[in-house]
Amino acid sequence: MVATLRAVAIQLGLEAEVLGSHRGKDVLLLGNDAHRIYVAEAFRRRRAGVDGTYQAFDVTERPVDVGDIIVQDRQANAIGDVWRYADIPMLATTGRNMHCDIVVEVTAGGGDVVTIGGNLGDSSRRRRYPIDADGKLVVNRQQYYTQETDAGALPALPGLKAAAGLNTLSTGRIFALLSPTPLCVAVPGQRLGDQTVLI
Repeated sequence: MVATLRAVAIQLGLEAEVLGSHRGKDVLLLGNDAHRIYVAEAFRRRRAGVDGTYQAFDVTERPVDVGDIIVQDRQANAIGDVWRYADIPMLATTGRNMHCDIVVEVTAGGGDVVTIGGNLGDSSRRRRYPIDADGKLVVNRQQYYTQETDAGALPALPGLKAAAGLNTLSTGRIFALLSPTPLCVAVPGQRLGDQTVLI
């Protein structure tokens, strides 16, 4: 996940080697293999008003978009044990087992989003998550998401499953959405009012 986002940052020129100095590292998303560390940092950056980076949002706050990261609690055994958005600041000091998928497609007309993530059956796989009419993630213990099969097929979303407990494919495990936020800056040579920026 982090390596993919760093590659995007490099491709977009947000991270680069400039005159022997590495610039922009960890600006888009804190580089750390532990999901809990970069999720906690995205939460901190939002609270601090740091723009131009990934920030953490409650799943009810905004529609899902390409490039967003869906954050799940892999450790919870019951719906009442699922990590909560408000508890994210404590993540950095816990050993919580989590999973994150990056959104690569939002189906036209709504209904679902497609993601890709690693550490899924010793491989990277696509997943399909349901969204509501407003484009927000459906988070419900009884609603499952689907995962790509070994043969490369990505099944359609299932209906509600009334079985007791917290299935490993339950959307009830989702507790946060990381989204990149814009940063408005003056670009050298850009006209601002009656002046040209010379930075």
